[in-house]
Parts: sequence; C-alpha cells; structure tokens
Amino acid sequence: EVLSNAETVEECLDLCHHCSDYVNEGLFAYAVSVAILLRKDCRGVNLHPVQEIFHDKFVPVETLFKAYTEVQLPPEDEDFVINI
Repeated sequence: EVLSNAETVEECLDLCHHCSDYVNEGLFAYAVSVAILLRKDCRGVNLHPVQEIFHDKFVPVETLFKAYTEVQLPPEDEDFVINI
C-alpha cells in the first residue's frame, strides 16, 4: 500500500530501496510486483515471471548442486547434460 500510494515513480523507487533492507526477498518481490501492477504511471512495465525471480523454488536442489559443481570443474572435451 505504501509503494502503490507514493506520489511519483521516484518516490516509489526510493521507498523500494529502503524497504528492501527491512523485509525478506519474497515479501519484497511481492510488494514491488503489486505496486507496479496497481500504479497508473507504471502501466506497460513488464514483470519477470516468478520462475525467473525465484528459480531455486522451481528446480530441485540436487539439480542446482550438480550444475554448480559442474561449473566449478575445469572444462573437458565433452558437455555435461543435467536432466531437469
């Protein structure tokens, strides 16, 4: 409500910056998304899908761990495939 009722976009961005220090990332992403959708001066702003913002919530931890360890290894001649 605070973000969507800010008078200008600049004021909203300033409030977003301050809010990010006090709330968790899930609540922050939700609040900013709702504010962007409700504000008339933010019409036409495209939001990323939730799967892109919180990709770790949609991909199993084991798969992320395999991908991370594979990136840390020195390159080889063949590609490593990770099935999701």
